[in-house]
Amino acid sequence: MRLRTSIPTLLATLAVFALASLGLLLFGPNAGAAPVPANPGVINFDTANQTVTESGSVDLMLTRTSGSDGVISAFITGVGGTATNNIDYAGFNGMGVTWLDGDTDPKTISIFTFADAVAELDETINIQLIANEPTTAANVAGPTNTTIVTIEDQPVGYGVINFDTIAGTQTVAEGDNIELILTRTGGSNGAIDAFIISVGGTATTNDDHPDFNGTSVTWTDGDADPKTIVIPTFTDLITEGDETVNIQLIANEQTTSSNVAGATNQSSVTIEDDPLERGLINFEAPSQTVAEGDNVELILTRTGGSDGAIDAFVTSIGGTATSNDDYADFNGIGVTWADGDTDPKAIVIPTFTDAITEGDETLDIQLFANEQVTAANVAGPTNQTQITITETPVAPTPGPAPTTTPTPGPTPTTTPDPGPAPTTTPDPGPAPTTTPNLPVAPQPTPIPTPDPIVGPIVAASITANLDAGTVTVAVPGALSVWITGAETVTLKANGAVVYEGTLPAGGIITVPWNNETPLTSLTFATRLTTRAPYSETVAVSQADTTKGSVPAVTSASRQSHVVAASPAPLATATSNSVSSPPVALAGLVLVTIAAGFGTITATRRRGPIEF
Repeated sequence: MRLRTSIPTLLATLAVFALASLGLLLFGPNAGAAPVPANPGVINFDTANQTVTESGSVDLMLTRTSGSDGVISAFITGVGGTATNNIDYAGFNGMGVTWLDGDTDPKTISIFTFADAVAELDETINIQLIANEPTTAANVAGPTNTTIVTIEDQPVGYGVINFDTIAGTQTVAEGDNIELILTRTGGSNGAIDAFIISVGGTATTNDDHPDFNGTSVTWTDGDADPKTIVIPTFTDLITEGDETVNIQLIANEQTTSSNVAGATNQSSVTIEDDPLERGLINFEAPSQTVAEGDNVELILTRTGGSDGAIDAFVTSIGGTATSNDDYADFNGIGVTWADGDTDPKAIVIPTFTDAITEGDETLDIQLFANEQVTAANVAGPTNQTQITITETPVAPTPGPAPTTTPTPGPTPTTTPDPGPAPTTTPDPGPAPTTTPNLPVAPQPTPIPTPDPIVGPIVAASITANLDAGTVTVAVPGALSVWITGAETVTLKANGAVVYEGTLPAGGIITVPWNNETPLTSLTFATRLTTRAPYSETVAVSQADTTKGSVPAVTSASRQSHVVAASPAPLATATSNSVSSPPVALAGLVLVTIAAGFGTITATRRRGPIEF
């Protein structure tokens, strides 16, 4: 069989084949892809390490080896190091190189470094090759695809900073300034600076000197003049001995540690204590004796100086006497001398009377330094004292009066009865005259005389106030009217007599009181015109140890002897205080009222006495 075709048909077939081939080329799976070189080669740095000086430049040499087919390219970027971009060198990230097909000539990228006036160690830049299109990572994976560039610091002669004094040789008096002189030697190129810090010593920041940590000095380029740092010191009133402060130089931003590593990069300053003569505090006497119920008066002296304020307090350190039983608690009571004051000071301690036979007792007292004083100021020869409290003898209770048996006299002699006497007949006189009965005039009914009032109507409440260094006791009219102008009254505070005499007008007694001593009890006593004793004791407790505070009443016990001349009722008393049930009084009666400071009023009328 013979295939025949015409020439037009053949041409049409060839045209279709050509168009199909073109479509496959343009729109097939590999349409638009660049041809892959057969052997493009590998890009590397020509060295793994390079060195450059400050204010210089370094040329990075890149090579293409093991092939040259097609176009190949790469760029560089920084990947670490101690140098800082745009401070130690100019930025270079993204700079690249390209080789055309068949090209194998080395390529160069230049990096510029900067000079500065900072003394610092050599610094480094780590640089890496990155594949660029149409290059693959395999084309930059050679043995030297990274390089390290070292920037050498320029030895510009910055010099060394030092203190101008040898450590430990500078001394200043308390209250004077510390002047630290710092020098720059061995060079003056560029700016250089340093700062100081405290590194120990016995002086205390903000007590002996201000905080100076971080205070700095700076030298500019070419400057070699000494610099001064001034640190004040503070004067205090404490005896504490000399103190030290140790100071160290530290490199600042523009300086390396080698620039402050001189022979005197530390200074130790001694602050001499101001030799103020504050004096010594002592008891005036190493011992004293007081009777039970009297006050102990401790006299304290300041001798040997009067500079500044000084104070101390006293406390009990032993003895046989008991606090609050034999004497008022005084622990912590203090005395103070102002600057220049040397007058003696007194602390008064009341002692208490009791009805116990216990013998003399002792109280040992010691001085202690207070805030403005050191132990040396209370270490005198009489910084302790011993108080002897002598016992007040208790009067014996009298026994019953002895019964007297009369001595019998001689037995009387009996005279015998002589018998009956003879009877005599009297001579009758004249007949008696009869007197008629006369009426008796009526006698007036006698007006009964009121029974005499021989005692107070009732134990009326007294009031006390502790204020402004005085004790004021008010005796109300219900009681004071029964005390004549010649009657003696006694007022005791904490068992000690503070007033004895006639009752002042208005029944007000005011006596001075040492506000340093807590007021624990008040006793008011008198013997009325009838010699009936009256007494009232008010037990109080100090609510607040602040001077001049008013003591708070915690309990009260009042006793009164009321004497009536006859069993007839005398009076009626009413009270707003808590009291015992009503009791009718006759004869000698002991009345006890337990209450707070309530107001008691009395009216004089006949009737039972009630409480």
